[in-house]
Amino acid sequence: MIETKKFSFDSVDTEEDTAIATDTNGRVIPDIQAGNRVYEVETLYSSGKPLSKIKGTIEKYKEEGLNPEINIVLKNLDAFFRYKELKDLQRDIKEDWSLDIKFKVPHLPEKRLVSVNTIADITTNF
Repeated sequence: MIETKKFSFDSVDTEEDTAIATDTNGRVIPDIQAGNRVYEVETLYSSGKPLSKIKGTIEKYKEEGLNPEINIVLKNLDAFFRYKELKDLQRDIKEDWSLDIKFKVPHLPEKRLVSVNTIADITTNF
């Protein structure tokens, strides 16, 4: 991320070292924060209701009145199998909470994160 987005190393913080974690006294702890962008890396393993887990993560920002650029990073297969549910959740959160969230997946050949919509583009053209 630092190499592709041109963030200085010092401008990227993780977990308890983020400004949001400090400002909320640890009530909200992003996995990664770079400026107004936060990245929440979600593994949907061992969660009976994966979308509830994601919604709970986002809800913490809402409850604190925070509105950073929220990027939820998922493994490609998780995003593939739950694509429609993720898009529905994205729409619902926008409508109900006025929060814009972005779902991202790793694009390993280019060493960057891309929109979950890339999965739909790939499968449509397959």
